[in-house]
Amino acid sequence: MSGFFKQDMPPPGGYPPIHIERMKSKRFLSNFNLFLFGVAASIYTIHLKRNKSNLRTLGNIEVSNALIALEPFIEAERDRMYLKNLIRLRDEEAETMKRFPDWVPGTLFGLPRYKTLPNEVNPTAEISEYWMFRPMYNKLDYVYPDRHLV
Repeated sequence: MSGFFKQDMPPPGGYPPIHIERMKSKRFLSNFNLFLFGVAASIYTIHLKRNKSNLRTLGNIEVSNALIALEPFIEAERDRMYLKNLIRLRDEEAETMKRFPDWVPGTLFGLPRYKTLPNEVNPTAEISEYWMFRPMYNKLDYVYPDRHLV
């Protein structure tokens, strides 16, 4: 039975000595190379920042030019919507006060609201008058246009 098993023995000449002293790690980069790498990275990031700033400025110029070009159209559309709403308010007032035969829309019991203005002048409506017959959420959308984005 003893012929079937072989005991493990050290290699001929023995094992190599065990190193127990401290081994210093090899330097990947020297101090000067690390300094050069930092300078190169800084120059590269400054270059990228300047290019992105220039692109952002060009984009802002393009958007602002578009807004400047569209401003008369936006203002005209806003004025048109304002006048349409004033007409709707006048019609709503006439419909509401049709039970009173002496009532004239736009006046207070037949007297003009503003004594110093001629009849041809349409005074601007106060905000409470302007939103009188509208739902409250319409007024909130007008006063706080970005309230749904929050």
